[in-house]
Amino acid sequence: MTFELWGRTTKFILATAAVVLAVVGVVVASVVLSTPGYAGGKAPNLILRALLNQTPTPIPTPVAAACGVHISDGLEIATNTVSIDLGNDGAAATIQAITLEWPEANGDLVGARLGNRTVWTGAERGPAATIFPERDEVLPTIKAGEQITLTLTFSSGATQGHYIVLLHLGRSCFALFDSNQEVAQLEPCFTTFDSFFVDEQEVVLAITNTTPEPLSLNQMLVFWPNDRAAISSVWLDEQQIAGPFEKSPAEIALPADAEITLQPEQSSKLRFIFNDAAPLVGYTIVLRTDGCESVFSNAEPPLECPVRQEGDWQVVGNTAGIVLQNLGEVNQPIERIWLTYPATNGALIDLTLNAESIAEPSRFPKTSSPASMTAGVDLLAGVSLPPNSRSSLAFVFSGEAATRPYTVQVDFPNECRVMAATPIDDSVPCQVALDGNPPLRAEGNKLFLAIRNTGDVRAELRALQVDWEVQFNGALTDVLVGGVPFWQGQRTEGTATVSHNTENAVPGVEPGEAIEIELTFENAVVPAPYVLRLDFAEGCQLSYATQPDLALPTPVEFTGIISQLPANAFDGVWQITLPGDQVLAVQVTPQTVIIPSGLTPRVGDMVAIRALPTGPDQYLATQIRVFAKPVEPVQFSGIIEEVDPQPTPEYIVVQGVWVDVAPDTDVQGDLIAGWFAEVEGDRRGDGTVLARSIRTTQPTSNARRVDFEGVVDDWRPISDVEALWVVSGMRVVDNRDTTIRHFIDWGEQPKTGTEVRVAGEMVRAGTVNALELWYGPGEEVQEFDGVIRQLPDDPQLLGIWTIEDSAVGTCNLELDPTAEACKRVLVTDSTFLDISEASPAIGAPVRVRARLNNDGNLEALWIRIMVED
Repeated sequence: MTFELWGRTTKFILATAAVVLAVVGVVVASVVLSTPGYAGGKAPNLILRALLNQTPTPIPTPVAAACGVHISDGLEIATNTVSIDLGNDGAAATIQAITLEWPEANGDLVGARLGNRTVWTGAERGPAATIFPERDEVLPTIKAGEQITLTLTFSSGATQGHYIVLLHLGRSCFALFDSNQEVAQLEPCFTTFDSFFVDEQEVVLAITNTTPEPLSLNQMLVFWPNDRAAISSVWLDEQQIAGPFEKSPAEIALPADAEITLQPEQSSKLRFIFNDAAPLVGYTIVLRTDGCESVFSNAEPPLECPVRQEGDWQVVGNTAGIVLQNLGEVNQPIERIWLTYPATNGALIDLTLNAESIAEPSRFPKTSSPASMTAGVDLLAGVSLPPNSRSSLAFVFSGEAATRPYTVQVDFPNECRVMAATPIDDSVPCQVALDGNPPLRAEGNKLFLAIRNTGDVRAELRALQVDWEVQFNGALTDVLVGGVPFWQGQRTEGTATVSHNTENAVPGVEPGEAIEIELTFENAVVPAPYVLRLDFAEGCQLSYATQPDLALPTPVEFTGIISQLPANAFDGVWQITLPGDQVLAVQVTPQTVIIPSGLTPRVGDMVAIRALPTGPDQYLATQIRVFAKPVEPVQFSGIIEEVDPQPTPEYIVVQGVWVDVAPDTDVQGDLIAGWFAEVEGDRRGDGTVLARSIRTTQPTSNARRVDFEGVVDDWRPISDVEALWVVSGMRVVDNRDTTIRHFIDWGEQPKTGTEVRVAGEMVRAGTVNALELWYGPGEEVQEFDGVIRQLPDDPQLLGIWTIEDSAVGTCNLELDPTAEACKRVLVTDSTFLDISEASPAIGAPVRVRARLNNDGNLEALWIRIMVED
């Protein structure tokens, strides 16, 4: 990474040496600062400068060729979805992001699904966006040799038009589909992206043609954050080649006679000039040259904390500083700054943001480390990092600033925090050594590192960096040095640097003394792997990493019976009895995945466990599948809605019911979503079923018309435009093609037990696509056959119809209009008139369905006009 920060200039360079962005190390060329007579107020300008290696390493073969993911040449467009088939001829590839373009008529992108798994939901306005899979689970993966479908869902339907689908599959792997290209997926080009700059309104991408032949630049696709600035012009070196472009994406087609070429074995600069401050991140750029294509992207998921440190600490004269990036959309006010620094620096006399003092003069100097500074007290109120910007935070001391060690923690609202520590320098000799063989031991939820001071002066610990397996150990919560509190908090990153933040004096190691550094975690700790680095005030560092043969233990799987549970039935030690009466102690933590979710395990339940061994007959569980003791036998059938994505599925969902597939379940047929399943098993107390046998059949494609009545057993939305009804055990799909008669207000959930009439098509056993659905909201409903004896004068026939109820008798309006057989039925604009067979007329036979209102009158729900016999 290279950067230059001069006052409030925002220049951003990320150096790369491959098809995608790869950050290179910082080589500090020079730092210039003039500080004679400094007395606070307007600080001198801190210039942080580094050099960029301008000689990229040639790539002998296209990097993207190592990616075996390919996309089919066609799209399948349904009512509101677009599907595209993916295949993988190489190693397993993880989808980290998807860049898309779609027709504006589709509306918002609202969902993405890979096979049966939903990988993203939201609302992107489009017509272009980059989406990122949810991070609370394992990222979606296309396995080696797998064929799978990516399905995109839109809010206003799916239309024919131009679609682009670009899969970001890791550092050097992309797969691109463009419906406008004759060949949907081109070969990768022999080009490299060498650096990426953002400087005010200018974005510069340096590219190199690594071949001995010129490459003609034919086309570019440029995606950028759409709600920011627009592109005014596009340049290749000093030649303007396109522009302007109001919104993303810019599709740039370059004429063949334009002679826009990348010269052989030379670098060129592709420049994009914006009409306002250019975004720092969120770009995806596709270059097409002579039948091949290259992809650059620095798109990244939205950050919970958008502030980052850029580069290393820079020290010159009596000043030390760092650069902070705010990649977000809003100001980030500084709430607190906490700093540790070498005692040889003297007092902290000022601190500046972009060369402007932000210190409250009456609260300085700070005469000892650590220094804690709070906004509105020690710091000026209202100081913040502007959105989409980079700022220099500098600390000014009364004496010459040492090169190390420094640690700063800057707090922002909503638990956003940046901690920056000077890197470890093993070249500085340290008279503190590791003690013991091995020096690191694990015990319960604690980790102990033994050290000894072999020198003749006290060694004072200033910072500790630790890398650990956070998915098992959980959060780091406490650090003690020789039994003395050093740090308290909660760090969940898996890599953290912590510095002294307790009220007691900074702990240290006296000459000749041997102590232990004690780290406490949220859960029981695994034996390895760990990396620890200790930074002492004297400028020396000490590092320790577990040996390769102490790598994370190999996970194991076993099945047994729960013989003992902790008090809360979840977190703590479970005792599991295996066949042969061997008893294992299994540690369960908040990170342990328990399936089915919501099920409370009980003693006597069978469990299938995935765990890491932590000692003799001791394990740390990563996943537990509970097969709860059965409550009652059950037999039912329905459509498979969901299938466990594992090669050997351990569960399916049939008609809304979770069905566990145990190792001894008799399965006949394939477990495929959409197939019909007949299940026999045992229902548990939580409603899930442990299957004894499952028989599946492929659904028929021949739909047949059905018309039936029943009551609402269940109702739930499937998407923005679909809902699933269960009517007397039959699954009824209500979608945009369904006409609902006499329905309750939209958004109000139908009541169970209400009578419903359904007309539709049976698409498979037990499932109907509803064409018409009559919903009665629970009042008394009557249905009878009769004859029209009187119609209202209204042109739309709204009003009172008099209908003779043939089952009761004869209706003669002249003799007795109040006779029981003369039923007065109110027809409203909500009444469904079925005139498919005949039109309303005096004497026409009808079938009526009506509800009895509180006033005793009948209100028609639907009336079917029938043909006279």
